[in-house]
Amino acid sequence: RYEDEDILGQPWFCICGNDSDVDDMRQMEKTIYGSEEAGSCIICYTMEGDEFWNHIHIMPGAPHMLFTCVSSYDVSNIVE
Repeated sequence: RYEDEDILGQPWFCICGNDSDVDDMRQMEKTIYGSEEAGSCIICYTMEGDEFWNHIHIMPGAPHMLFTCVSSYDVSNIVE
């Protein structure tokens, strides 16, 4: 389990790894700099190295808001 201080202020992809889908990660990264929100389920990793399915939803700040919002939910029980 990540503690707040482990991930707050870090890039959203800091919990991704070798088995994370690179194309999905690129699409989510594009979303940050765009104006449309998007979500995707991506394999991510706990601090201990265990993989889990993570639903990442990004609401970009541009052009009307000051901040980009990234939410993350463990959806392993739904995907598997």
